[in-house]
Amino acid sequence: MNKLLKILNKFNGNICFAGSTDHGDIVFECDRDAQTLVYAYATKLITDVGLMSSTEYAVAFGDEFIGRFTGGILTENFIDTGITYVQKLTTDSLGNYYLLNRTENRLYKYNAGIIWTFILPDYDLRGEGNIFLRESDGTIIYSNDEKIHLVRDDTASATLINSLPVGEDITQESSINVVISGEFSPSYSYVRARMVDGQDLEQSSSSSSSSSSSSSSSVSSSSSSSSSSVGYSSSSSSSSVGYSSSSSSSSIDSSSSSSSSSFDDRSNFRITTTGGSQTFTIAHVSAVNLIINWGDGNIEVRNGNAAVAHNYGVADTFDISISGQCARFGFLFGAPELLDEILSPIQGITGINSFQNIFQDCTGLTSIPPDLFDNYPSVTNFTECFKNATNITSAAPELWKRVPEPTGTDCYLNDINLSNYDDIPEGWGGPARSSSSSSSSV
Repeated sequence: MNKLLKILNKFNGNICFAGSTDHGDIVFECDRDAQTLVYAYATKLITDVGLMSSTEYAVAFGDEFIGRFTGGILTENFIDTGITYVQKLTTDSLGNYYLLNRTENRLYKYNAGIIWTFILPDYDLRGEGNIFLRESDGTIIYSNDEKIHLVRDDTASATLINSLPVGEDITQESSINVVISGEFSPSYSYVRARMVDGQDLEQSSSSSSSSSSSSSSSVSSSSSSSSSSVGYSSSSSSSSVGYSSSSSSSSIDSSSSSSSSSFDDRSNFRITTTGGSQTFTIAHVSAVNLIINWGDGNIEVRNGNAAVAHNYGVADTFDISISGQCARFGFLFGAPELLDEILSPIQGITGINSFQNIFQDCTGLTSIPPDLFDNYPSVTNFTECFKNATNITSAAPELWKRVPEPTGTDCYLNDINLSNYDDIPEGWGGPARSSSSSSSSV
């Protein structure tokens, strides 16, 4: 067998296995008491197995369906979740399914429909993700090759509560075997790592007080950023949005900076600091699990309205990525001049309804990607979007030609170095036009 997936039936001690053979993927159940074996071949690749009830097992195939295996019969399309990719799953005693979409790095709670969606951190490690459930307090434990994250099920939503980097000394060459426990204390998640390359070591104790070859750590979280209450308003607009201190955040200490080589589901920006202890601020409105990777090894998950300031201790270049959900974000309220490159189109952020002020006063920018806003054709507010970004020399995106025409009051005001500045309508911040009146004598 080329792969082996397994789940222990906590009701009767039976074990369900799934694996790949030369004839296709197969799932089977071993009955401990009767000492019998039942099995069924699948027509699709099996990516995970989970427990439904004392006699039923859930089967994932990496597509939108959850299969059911019972009594030697496999029904592959038992549940259509509507989720494009379901690679990993776990269940609880209340009939809830927790589903991991590795491709899009999302976690779902499903029960006759999607109850909530949570965008997971560590996008670059999504291919190694796995999930476990700690039923004592409804915590989903998400692990990958480098970190352990605890996500609390708040019934109708989810919250990232803790994160723990797993040390580099035990994550080399995928030689980590992580075992999670913690049924007896909802305050901690115990992590045990055991090297299995070449020679299997002595089985270590599941107790956190064990002195064997395993290592245990409790998960904790801290924040290196601060949020403040500021006003986000435009002098040319009668509407304003306030960032209040009611926002919440979780900080993740990441061991690697964001990579500019994988921009398929994030918005990416580059800043350059010129000295020690410089602060850069990103403001957001109506954020829901908005993930900000600051590019220096710190990742933060934001909720609500705030302007969050992050301090960089050295002069360097940092690639920032943003993904998740918010109605609006921007760089106006803290050293916008540090932003010197837009690395990708805006993407991977749902819920955006306005680009007002997003790049205002970003004097470090010298160019605008022509497809910057292409993923958001329904957004109609570009008020002061690039106002006072005076060093841009590329062409301005011709947003005024969208149908219907958006609101773009002073979008490019004072940006006289734009290569197509003369083509920009006056109301959008282009050059003043003289009245085209004419007189004739008869």
